[in-house]
Amino acid sequence: MNILKISLSILFFLAVSNILLAQKDNNVDKIKAIAAELPKAEQEELLKFSEYLLTRSKETAEEKQERIYKADNNMPTEATVKKIMEYSRYMTATQMTPKEQMDSDNIPSTIVRFKSQTMNFDKAKEGEVLQFTYHFTNTGKNPLYFYDVSAPCGCTVPEWSREPVAPGEKGEILVTFNTQSKKGMQTKLVKILSNTEPQEISLFIKGFIEENK
Repeated sequence: MNILKISLSILFFLAVSNILLAQKDNNVDKIKAIAAELPKAEQEELLKFSEYLLTRSKETAEEKQERIYKADNNMPTEATVKKIMEYSRYMTATQMTPKEQMDSDNIPSTIVRFKSQTMNFDKAKEGEVLQFTYHFTNTGKNPLYFYDVSAPCGCTVPEWSREPVAPGEKGEILVTFNTQSKKGMQTKLVKILSNTEPQEISLFIKGFIEENK
């Protein structure tokens, strides 16, 4: 039991120390937000440890020794440790770009085939909201992951599943194009970042917008 407590304590101190040192003034609010999801006793425990870590650099040698002797009475619960570790992983992931996250995951590549990468709508009236569905199939041997699907123009919004697509399975990407304030010939781009070769795939929407009179 003592070994388990010590292990949990080490994990707790490493995770919280990294968060506190990296987040500085903003960390307290973030940790309080996490603590709010825990039972009241664990909230108090987490906040107590967080406050302590912020001030422990000022302790004297005698105070440090006393802390070590008393550590066995201040071990965090398993739920608290898990919550902090989850938060630590979340912070690491959200600080990465989609490309960095994909490279970090080191997922094997696959092959994706789109039924069509360009949608031509011929003509539309200014102000219309158009939707297009791009159908694809994972024709490779590994699961297909779309790490990011984005459009440079705010008028174009893609929607896609974050779940992996198994080999041989089909999927789709829905793209909405708001033609408000658009006139004349239009070409809109949607960029995909995935575990394919090449990693970047482009989808296009093309057509003419008739001005309202």
